[in-house]
Amino acid sequence: EAIPGGNGGGIYSSLATLSVVRSTIADTNATWGFSDTGDGGGVYVDISSGIGSADFTDTTFDGNGADIGNGAGGGLVVFGGGLVGGSVPVHGAADGEVTLNRVTLSNNQAVYGGGLFVDRATVSLTNSTVANNTAQGTNSDGGGVYLYSAVLNLTHVTIAYNHTTASTGGIYVTTEDVSNST
Repeated sequence: EAIPGGNGGGIYSSLATLSVVRSTIADTNATWGFSDTGDGGGVYVDISSGIGSADFTDTTFDGNGADIGNGAGGGLVVFGGGLVGGSVPVHGAADGEVTLNRVTLSNNQAVYGGGLFVDRATVSLTNSTVANNTAQGTNSDGGGVYLYSAVLNLTHVTIAYNHTTASTGGIYVTTEDVSNST
């Protein structure tokens, strides 16, 4: 169900410690309304100024959506820092970290980062799958993952069958760093 006027259709976590284990976050949507966007269709995590953290283990994000007008992070947004300019990103300072282990991000949809959107944060993705997500819209990017000045550590990760109507289907990177990709 859509949450009008907010980010995080399933869970919204701001400057807190969040642990999600053996869970499914499915069929939730974040919509904003008039002029802003709803980000993080499944989950929105704000770890700005390095405050807070989030750990997801044995968790599935499936069929979630961010505001189709301009939303980010259909499955998950991590925001690490700066002013919130409207996105479904996980926004936060580069010192805050989000860990995903044995996670599946599938069938999620947004304009930016159909599966995962990371804004100025560090995310470690291990033994996970990012598949069948869609970035949809005129200027859409990152069907699977969208990174904005972020660090993404990948270990034993499958990224497949992600789509976009405009640009990169798998991982879209802008002034970020992808490391430990095995």
